[in-house]
This record gives sequence, structure tokens and C-alpha cells, in this order.
Amino acid sequence: MNEITATTGTAEALLENLQRILLDAAQDVQSSSAREAMRAVERTYGVQATRYGRLLNDLVAGSYAWDLVEGPATHGPHLPRIHELCQCEPLLRVMRESGELAEREGLLRQRDAALAAVWREESATDEDRRLAAESVYDDYFDGVRRAAEAYRPHYEALRRAAGGGVQPLTGPRVRSRPLLQPPLMALLFSACHLDKQGRFAPAGDDRRGGVEYRHGKNAIQILPAEPTPITRRNTTLDREALAAWAGGDVPADLAMLDAMAWDVAALAVSAFYVRTDGADIDSSFPFLIDDYFGWRGVDPRKRTRELRRQVEARLELLCSDRVQVRSETELWLTDSKTGRRTKTAVIAEGPFLVQRARVFRRASDGGDAPDGYLLSLGEWARKFVEERAMLGVCLRRLAEYDLQRQGWERRIGWYLVFQMNNQASKMTFREAIKDGRPRTLVTPQHPLKMRTVLDNSHVPWEETARTNPGKVIRQWCDALETLRKDGVIGPYACLDGLPDGADLPARGRLAAMLEHRYQFIPGKDLLAHLRAKNGAAARKTRSLGVDPPG
Repeated sequence: MNEITATTGTAEALLENLQRILLDAAQDVQSSSAREAMRAVERTYGVQATRYGRLLNDLVAGSYAWDLVEGPATHGPHLPRIHELCQCEPLLRVMRESGELAEREGLLRQRDAALAAVWREESATDEDRRLAAESVYDDYFDGVRRAAEAYRPHYEALRRAAGGGVQPLTGPRVRSRPLLQPPLMALLFSACHLDKQGRFAPAGDDRRGGVEYRHGKNAIQILPAEPTPITRRNTTLDREALAAWAGGDVPADLAMLDAMAWDVAALAVSAFYVRTDGADIDSSFPFLIDDYFGWRGVDPRKRTRELRRQVEARLELLCSDRVQVRSETELWLTDSKTGRRTKTAVIAEGPFLVQRARVFRRASDGGDAPDGYLLSLGEWARKFVEERAMLGVCLRRLAEYDLQRQGWERRIGWYLVFQMNNQASKMTFREAIKDGRPRTLVTPQHPLKMRTVLDNSHVPWEETARTNPGKVIRQWCDALETLRKDGVIGPYACLDGLPDGADLPARGRLAAMLEHRYQFIPGKDLLAHLRAKNGAAARKTRSLGVDPPG
């Protein structure tokens, strides 16, 4: 146990002992109601009359976590009153999740150890002990103030999220907000949309087990959870809880890595750019379960607790150590010594998201299920965020496509957005007059074969092709036309014939079309972003006196 002293235990144990003593005292008070009895004990007994109360007061006094339970107030010495002890439990929970409570417990242990050393000094006079004790207390209170100020932004973000003060993700501005689109995001998209059967291989870490999906130097790993101890309070655990305690269920976690998990991951990255300044991955941002429902357009009457639990489970999966992402790529980084840009290997490994705290909205019906989480991005995103590398746009229309009826549009659209974003630095843009109006002419880096798009989009085309190849062609053409009308892509052309293959004989048409090359132009929202990105990269490179790469 994380003990403060040898006899008191943690802050939660202090609260439990204090509540027991005060309730026992309240039973001895002759009163007509329990409320009056508690008030009588509060007036005559006092919280600080016990050692437990004094230590508990030292742990919570001055913390900005009080704003979450009673609103902004003067942060002087705050003594929990008896009628506030019902609020003290959620207060300690918030402080425990943030890490402030553990830091304060450490300061309290240091203070008590230093005071004990002062009083053990036999040669010291009473005046020496008094001065030394004052110095110990000064250092303790300075540490407490620093801890309170360090965690203040965390609690302010929680208070804004709990009070509804977060920017919506469904507004018009999110259509053109940046989204990280390095190869790792494309790999995560593939892992969430492909058929898991036979596509995940055993992970390299044989000591822990698990499976992984790897492409080149990037990998998504599903690992069993580390066993966690069961306390005496958890005597009625269900089978799922027992499986989690025993080390987790890899097949169950693998099944949760689905299209909903991809929505949550993409929205979380978008929330980072909408709700922070987008410059530091350590910045916390709120992500609410209702953000997913609003993005998908789920009717409020259909937002059941079961559906909320499904979204919550995927959020926790992406934040846990059970999902590990390994990112290894090369970026053109500026050398601090020479000022020149060189191709540098960037390697990172860890969870996709980091959970900072849970968010409980004031308008919710209570309970243990949170309304969202305070998150930050995993270590894999640090260099991409700092260098503003491989940024795309998060197009809401792609996530709005129906997963049952428009899966081709959704998957093909995401893959093409990834491809056009990765080609942005080597695209060429020039202004021209066409049909009497100014137009931006775009030349992509290279075309894409139909087979390449279908395979990497993970649409189920091969089985259909064996029985009805014409249906594959129709769905391909319909998906491209829908993406063009919705502005996800711009005009597109087939470099080897007509886009729908009408110039080919009916026999063997699909086989021939699969090898045809298609040239895709970015849509309106994507075009503005890619052009700005292309120009910024070229200007930065020229300012350093280096020719642009490629």
C-alpha cells in the first residue's frame, strides 16, 4: 500500500477512518434527525480533532480540484467539513487520477520524516528544533503550492468539459482542421477495417504474447493486459472482469479494433487540434462520448447505455497498454548545429492515446460510467506535431457514410485522402484560366492502379469478383462518383481508357480495369490545405538554402 505513515495509510483510508469516527460520534448526539446530529457534531467535535482529519486536510487544502465540486473559490486552507465528506470521495478520486494526490502524499511523507529527524536530534535546543520545524513546514507548504499550480490547468480543462465549455467537433470548422496522417494512421485504418482472420501474426515479444499487424517498419500490436490485483471489495466480479484481471482477452480486444475504433481514433486526433493549440502533444483535451454520436449523427433517443459502453470500451482500449503502436519513419528535420534539413529516422512506441482523467458532466444522471475522458496524444505523434509533418484534413463526410450501405465510399475515400496528403509535397500546382474562370491545375506525384486502391481500402471485392465482376465495376464507379459529388475528391481520370471501362470488351473487363491507372485530384477542402502545405514546405526549405527533397 502507498502509505503516508506506518499507521495512517492512503488518503482514502484517512477519509474512511475519519468518517467512521464522526458517524460514531453523531450517534451519541440526542437529536430528532440525522442532519441535526451531524451539525451538532460539527460544531462541538470538529474535523481536526482527530489525527486523520488533520492529515486529510493537509492533503486537500489549496487544491484547485475543489473547483470541480463547489465552483471557483478562494484557495486558502480548506478544511473539509462534515457535511462535505460526501464530496470528499469524488474529490480524492479526481486528485488521484490527476497524480496530484500521490505527489502531495509524497510531500507529506517527506515532511513527517524531516520532523521526526528534528525531534530525534538530542543535542539540539528547543529553539533549534522550533526553527528547524518552521523551515520544514515552509518547504512543505512551498511544495504544496507548486503542486496546486502545476495541476491547475488540468482541473480547469476538466471543469470546462464538465460544464459544457468545449468546442464542438461537428461544427463547420472541423471540416478543414488538420489531422495527423503519417503511415501509422493509414496502418491503423487498415487494421480497423480488414478481416482479422489470418492477417495478424504473433507479436515479436514472446514473453508477453499477443498479435500484431505490421507493414514495413510500422506495427499495431494487441497484447494481453498485465494482471492486476483483486481487492477484497471486488468479491462479486463477473466473467469479463475476471478475464481482465487474469491478463485480458486478446481475441476480444482484436474484435474491438473495428470501424468504430477508427472513428474514435480519428476524432481524438481531430479533437487535439480543435481543443488545443496543436503545438504540444502533452496538452490535455476533452473527448466526450457524445462527440462520437454527434459526428455519426446518432439520434439522441438511440444513444443507449449499451452503445455508450461500446464507445467507452474502444476509448479505453486505445488508451491502454494492450494496444501498442510502433511508428518508424523518416522526416526532413532541421539540424540545430548546421541549420540544414536532413532525413532523420523517427522511432516511437507506446499507446495511441494517454488517458489523463475521466469527465463527468453536471447534466448527466450520475453513476460510475464517465461522459468522456481528458486525453493527450501518445508519444508516436510528438515529432509529427512539432514539425507539423504529414498533416491532412479530417473530412466529416467520410465518417458520415453509412457503414452498411456506403462502406466502399468510406474506405476508398479515406485511402485516397491518405494518398493525396502523402503526395502533397511533390504535387505541382499552377493557376490557369479555364472556361473564362481562374482554376488551380494540380498534377499528382503518380497515379494509382484500381487494384492498389481496392486492396489498400480493404473493401470486400475479391469474393464478389469471382461470382459477379460487373458488380465490382459498378460499385467502384458509384463510389468514385459519390466521393466526387461530396467534394472528398475532385475530378478524376483513367490514364489507360474510360473510367468505367466502357471501351473494353465485356469478357475480362474487370481484369483489365484492375491494371488501369487512375489520377485523382484533391477535393475543394483538401486542395486548399495541400496547396498551403506544399508552399510552406518549399519556402521553409529554400530559406535554409537547401533544394527541396525529391
